[in-house]
Amino acid sequence: MAADARETALADAPRPSVYSGHRVVEQPIIELPPGLACNERLAMDGRDLLAALPSDAVPISFFDPQYRGVLDRLAYGNEGKRRGRLRSELVQMNEDEIAGFVRAIDRILLPSGSSMTMDLTPVCTGALTDCRAT
Repeated sequence: MAADARETALADAPRPSVYSGHRVVEQPIIELPPGLACNERLAMDGRDLLAALPSDAVPISFFDPQYRGVLDRLAYGNEGKRRGRLRSELVQMNEDEIAGFVRAIDRILLPSGSSMTMDLTPVCTGALTDCRAT
């Protein structure tokens, strides 16, 4: 088949839809330490959990830091009242703690993994300057 005919045949061939719903993700099996199980609520420090997980093993992470800077910047004036009361009572994380989590998450993620951060304020305000390479 001539090169021009091959290119025409390839151009006319139907392409699979990117919306096919079919996706193959190769993920290593994660060996969890004793006392940890998948899909169960854990009562432990997140830093301990991340330290116990192997490197390059997790396809996705979700991180929602409790950052005091958010409450300070929002300055609603109603902190500790009704809706915001429970959030204001949570232990707040400083920039060093958040940076430690970001580095630990970077270590456990697969090279093609994704990290979903629910609150980008520490990142966008430049508070995490030592995590730019992650």
